[in-house]
Amino acid sequence: AAEESRLAEEQRLRDEQAAEEARLAEEQRLRDEQVAEEARLAEEQRLRDEQVAEEARLAEEQRLRDEQAAEEARLAEEARLAEEQRIRDEQAKALEEEARIQEQQEAAEREAEEEEERLAEEQRLQEEEDARLLKNSNATDALATSFSKIQNQANDSSILQEKLIVNLNRSVDSKQETLDELKKENDLRDQGIVSAPKTFKSTAGQNARLEDYKNRLDNVIVSQDQKIAQLEELYKKRLKKVRNKKDADNVIFKENIEKLKRNQQIAIASRDDLNSKLEGIKIATEVERNRRIKRADYDNDDERYAKDRARLENIKSSTPIASTPLTKEDFNFGERYSNTIHILKNIKNVKNGYYLILAVHTDAQERDDFLRKAIASGQSNINFFYNVSTSKYYIYYQKFNDAAAAQDAMTKSGRKPYNTKRVLFKVEN
Repeated sequence: AAEESRLAEEQRLRDEQAAEEARLAEEQRLRDEQVAEEARLAEEQRLRDEQVAEEARLAEEQRLRDEQAAEEARLAEEARLAEEQRIRDEQAKALEEEARIQEQQEAAEREAEEEEERLAEEQRLQEEEDARLLKNSNATDALATSFSKIQNQANDSSILQEKLIVNLNRSVDSKQETLDELKKENDLRDQGIVSAPKTFKSTAGQNARLEDYKNRLDNVIVSQDQKIAQLEELYKKRLKKVRNKKDADNVIFKENIEKLKRNQQIAIASRDDLNSKLEGIKIATEVERNRRIKRADYDNDDERYAKDRARLENIKSSTPIASTPLTKEDFNFGERYSNTIHILKNIKNVKNGYYLILAVHTDAQERDDFLRKAIASGQSNINFFYNVSTSKYYIYYQKFNDAAAAQDAMTKSGRKPYNTKRVLFKVEN
């Protein structure tokens, strides 16, 4: 009985120990569960904190992009206003310069008129002197009378020749001045000094007047040659009648003929020189006008390229990833092309190679809409170029140097919605 009691006591103690161990194990399990729950809650809090931090980061990035866009817009507006002011200043200077040139031209015209009056007065005095000498020589025969009449006509023609040469010379100077201004403008633009292009007046009226001066001068020169020939014939007849070459009338006749010949030679030389200058100015002006047209086209291309690059960077920096995935129905792919390789030539600012074109648009807004959606779908490497001959924008993000690599990429276009209508183009410059 004592042994049984002892064994029973030992069993009781073992049972109590087992119960205690079970209780302790349960307490440990509960503590482990509590620790696990605390860890889970801490992880959840950490994830929430990370989400809040990420949202704050994205918000800050968006704020910075908004500030950058606002700053770019402000700078662009300032640049636009500054450019407008610069153009207004250039135009004001151009108007001042035109006024100065006009004043100089008017002064030159007044000087020319005064010179014509002076020449006319000298001619009148010379005619009076010739008439006085002729009167004093008592030459009243028919030859002297005819000679005097033709000589007066020839003198009038000389005055008209001088006047036409002055007008023609003034027209040549005006054309030379226009050429010089055009060349100066082109030279400055080649040096990067850009000013508002000077508006050159229509030359139709000026050219018509110039041709009128030339035709009238040619006609007067021909008429003057005929008068001089008539005077020489009269002089020969006079010598047959009065053989003495030292006769007062014969001397006057001879001197007047020589004077008319000298004036005629001067007029012909002046005419030929002015015609030569006009031809040179005409050729040089055509060269400079072509320079101006080519430079304008070049500047327009460069300006478009700079604006396109700035627009692309702005779209990239301001377009977030879409919260809801886009589908191919969301994309406007523009003009459609066959699956053959298409050739583009002479594309400025674009390297030779094979381009996987995603879309082709003629409208810049449609181009920008496609770019935004491609970026929102995760394609940050999107790009495009412009073809001036077709006036179209070609959007891409992959370029290859050989056709095999490009064709291989075409077969692995993937499932991205912006890739569904890709076409292969080859650029050859």
